[in-house]
Amino acid sequence: MNNTRAIVYGCNSCLTFFTDRSQLHANFSDHQNPPNVIVRLFDTARNVYQIEAAEIRINGSFLLDHEGENLQMRLAAVNCAGCQTECGWKINAANPHPLIRPGQYLLKARSFLESQARRLP
Repeated sequence: MNNTRAIVYGCNSCLTFFTDRSQLHANFSDHQNPPNVIVRLFDTARNVYQIEAAEIRINGSFLLDHEGENLQMRLAAVNCAGCQTECGWKINAANPHPLIRPGQYLLKARSFLESQARRLP
């Protein structure tokens, strides 16, 4: 029996599963308070859905893993499929960057829980 544990991320409100740590690429921090992670970048996310067809255009400076980056992205807001709580954004377009590409998800750190789950054999 395999007792190792995996880090998983789920909705803070209803515990619906979103993704696991293997999909985590980077943390974005508030440029005014660098240790404060505000969103995390994941390759994939499950149990989320786009809440509006309109895209949000972001032109701004973020701290990506504590290094300043000027990023331009077009985002669509996404909600949890379990409780409809807004949980982040899906990247629909982004300026060239080694970590960021369309189809990835930016999930708000305050909208999900990080926990351990037993790996299946």
